[in-house]
Amino acid sequence: MSSTTVEHEIKRLEAAYWQAVKDQDTDTCATLSADPCIIAGSQGLRTIPREEMRAMMSQQLPYRLDHFTLSDLSVNMLSADIGVITYKVNERLTVEGVAVEFDAADISVWKREEGKWTCAFHTESILGDPFGRDRA
Repeated sequence: MSSTTVEHEIKRLEAAYWQAVKDQDTDTCATLSADPCIIAGSQGLRTIPREEMRAMMSQQLPYRLDHFTLSDLSVNMLSADIGVITYKVNERLTVEGVAVEFDAADISVWKREEGKWTCAFHTESILGDPFGRDRA
């Protein structure tokens, strides 16, 4: 498989993961997650085993992803079996009944084991002033 084909596959998988979150498709989220998957974001760091990811996604979450648009996707292959995808995302959510929209920069690390790709690490940073001065 050429590196271009692998890069397209990682982009497809990242979009599929987002669609699974939007669709509240617990099984796909768990299947696409490495065991464990590391998540870093505004709420800190978490290392989440696959079954915990499945349980977490099957609960009533405090938000609903209503729409997403991925842009500026770029894949950097660290090896034949490890790829890093970077991109921007526009998210429209409903959080505790309130509509929220923002742009963020995301990074995911995908690894291939026994021919199967899973997301081993994901992080998201809301775009804006790095010191938070643009937030109310």
